[in-house]
Amino acid sequence: MQSQPPFGRLPSLAFHQAPDKGATRIDEGESPDCDPSPEVAAAPPPQPQPAEERPKEASYKWILHPVADLLFVCGGLVWIFGLLMWMGFIPNAPSSPFMTAASITALILFAMPHQTATYLRVYDSKSTSKTLGKVVAFFAGVCVLLGGLAMVSPYWASIVGRITLGFSFQHFYAQAYGIVLLYCYKRGFFLNKLEKNTLHCLTYAGICSAVTNVFSRANLNVAGFELIPVVALPLIVRTLCDVAVAGFALAFTALMVKRWVKTRQVIPWPAVLSLVSCFLFLGYLERYASFLAIAILGQGLFHSPQYLVVTLSYHIKERMPVTVPYAKVWTQVWRPVGLKYLGFVLGAGWILSTVITPYLQDYLNSYATLPAMGACAWYCAINLHHYIADACIWKMRDKKTLATLVA
Repeated sequence: MQSQPPFGRLPSLAFHQAPDKGATRIDEGESPDCDPSPEVAAAPPPQPQPAEERPKEASYKWILHPVADLLFVCGGLVWIFGLLMWMGFIPNAPSSPFMTAASITALILFAMPHQTATYLRVYDSKSTSKTLGKVVAFFAGVCVLLGGLAMVSPYWASIVGRITLGFSFQHFYAQAYGIVLLYCYKRGFFLNKLEKNTLHCLTYAGICSAVTNVFSRANLNVAGFELIPVVALPLIVRTLCDVAVAGFALAFTALMVKRWVKTRQVIPWPAVLSLVSCFLFLGYLERYASFLAIAILGQGLFHSPQYLVVTLSYHIKERMPVTVPYAKVWTQVWRPVGLKYLGFVLGAGWILSTVITPYLQDYLNSYATLPAMGACAWYCAINLHHYIADACIWKMRDKKTLATLVA
């Protein structure tokens, strides 16, 4: 008589019941109502497919495109505007219809969109929003309080107004300094410690010169409000700052000449053009120009376009397909990723400049101590907050930020 198989082998057998209605077929290796076999339990779970990685490539020598860089980053736009003004094709009169139209155009196309680009940079990225969102919101409250202080009296309006203009020039010079370093990194021209420190000192000498002039000038008008003098700085302070600018400029030039003699390496010419444009135009504006000229030439046609090109390039690099090389980043401007970005910053900037700002200025003026103090308060609050938020998000010490900028 044939012996029965061991009881332990039953789960491994295949058997079939009669094909009655509702019958179930169990194949070998299956065990309904039982735990899976050790072999099945030990099988590793399916692994996710690795994300497609970007192939290694050399850094793109430009931020967005040669034409865009030369016009909007290196100062070409303000050079053209200044040259036409010097030749008499553009009237050098703040009250002329052309200058009024130019200021409105620069405000809508560049100045206000570059404000909204900062907030998009903060809150569009999950990592940035998580780490800096609350900090930026906190400083918004601080800037609102400073704006309120500017509505109390002409003295405090002049203090806050001059602080804002001083931070404006710090903001302009610091960004130009970062642009110079960025072009050097992109083209493999790495400054040594002495060269970088000298350039850093040159930048801050320019900032100190601008700030001392802002606080010593009597004829400054911010958003229609005439600032009263608040500090009488000795002439020696201005003189020392000017000497420092000249001294560090000569020192940096000498270091670049020395490097060329030793290594035949030349600092990238877009970096030189950006640096010269910064000191030539900003140095002239903070000494001799009116507030309107500072707003048009300094912020509207130099700083703001520069900022928009950098932020647009950064935004696209974070989102464009890995199959597109960084040298083709400009081709994505007309793709959905670039068009959506431009549509948002330009649209939000237009609303901010033509709807929100005029309404708030009129509303605040109705509560201010003197006419135009409310407009001055709004200008100071929104710009101070932009300067602080911008300083929080653009740090070249951050590896991810630097890698994306240099790519």
